[in-house]
Amino acid sequence: MEIQTTIKDFPKKVRELRLPPNAFIKITLSDLADNQELKKSRWAKAVERIRSEDYLKGKSEEANKLFRQFRDEVSF
Repeated sequence: MEIQTTIKDFPKKVRELRLPPNAFIKITLSDLADNQELKKSRWAKAVERIRSEDYLKGKSEEANKLFRQFRDEVSF
């Protein structure tokens, strides 16, 4: 059985089911992002900022040069 309701109407909907006291129910919340803006933690904001910034942009030429220099100068 599945019912769809809002938080405001949730207690009323549960009472209408007339379930026995030992009945097991499962609650699934959905569409939270559609209904309200979720507050992001500072760590989530930091991760978004790090992902959005491209720290190595334009550095591939320099990195390749350094790797070649290292490979040429180091011998085992």
